[in-house]
Amino acid sequence: MNIGTDITNLHVANSISGIPRVVLETNKYLNEIFINQGHNFYGFTTKNFNRLKNQKELPNIDIYKKFAEWKDLDCLFFLDLNMTFPALEIMKEKNNRKLKVISMVHDIMPITNPDWFPLNAVTTLKKESSILSKTLFRFYLQGLINVSDIIVVPSCHVKNEILSLGLNNLSDIRVIPLGSKEPKNFERKKVGTKIKQVTYVSTIEPRKGHIDLIKAMSIIWENELSDSKLTLIGRYGWGENLIENITNHKEFGKKLFWESNCNDEKLEEIYSESDLVIVPSFGEGFGFSIEEALAREIPVLARNIEVFKERSNPNLSFYEGGPAELAKCIVEKLKNKWQISPMSIRSMEDFALDVSLLVV
Repeated sequence: MNIGTDITNLHVANSISGIPRVVLETNKYLNEIFINQGHNFYGFTTKNFNRLKNQKELPNIDIYKKFAEWKDLDCLFFLDLNMTFPALEIMKEKNNRKLKVISMVHDIMPITNPDWFPLNAVTTLKKESSILSKTLFRFYLQGLINVSDIIVVPSCHVKNEILSLGLNNLSDIRVIPLGSKEPKNFERKKVGTKIKQVTYVSTIEPRKGHIDLIKAMSIIWENELSDSKLTLIGRYGWGENLIENITNHKEFGKKLFWESNCNDEKLEEIYSESDLVIVPSFGEGFGFSIEEALAREIPVLARNIEVFKERSNPNLSFYEGGPAELAKCIVEKLKNKWQISPMSIRSMEDFALDVSLLVV
């Protein structure tokens, strides 16, 4: 069987983070799985490849070097957000032959919470309007549903949100949770040292809750509630005054640090020294960093939102409220030790294996 994965966005993305990072990991394992099964696995694009950037962060495997025309394939994976996918052409092709399409919807926040995004977040049109972005994303989602045999979502939360829209032709939607990227040669380096390392891994944007976290840590530092430091890991996405709140903070470079261009090796190094991972985001489709932290035996404190509560782990705690409440919870959580649990942490290899079974 000739199977293809859409790599358009991986080539045009400014950086491999967030959803593209998830797609990159998934493709790595799908490539191994399908080759071992005797299938042909290709990358394909929905734009003229000559116009695409040469993304240096892509691994050196065939699907990123040798491309197939999607019309020559038997099964198509659309795992990334690609607003340029040819919905009408795919529908015509499906009317003429057997063609299976498996697509992933990571979240629908441009519809449910358009104010969390830049005005032109999901459109290349010059006109900026949150209403326009919301409408276009809904149009994109309906088109994706129309051509897909199976829609994959990472959480029951996202599934329920999609079902609430009352879209047409939604016949098969599967919840397949993501997992952690496998740590390479990971070793906990920090045991019993005085200064506690608090870490947050996320793109810098308004809905991610960075301001609440910085205010909470400021309360801790000003009142000397804990000898701790905060490291933020993630590129700047969008949002007014977010960067200023970080770089102009009086503790920046002392107790507050920001790694804006962190590679995998540096990320693992910071994880190895972390005592607590915080996830204060107001909204997610899944929450990838929770799995990454738990896989490395780092306790997690996350905002009490529905999608995060789909997990059950004794080392995952939740908080409600603003910076003052968060500060109290951080201080208490830093006192707790890792609890040994028989529960296994899901990996991206597990996710890819589950997705591969949909081809049959």
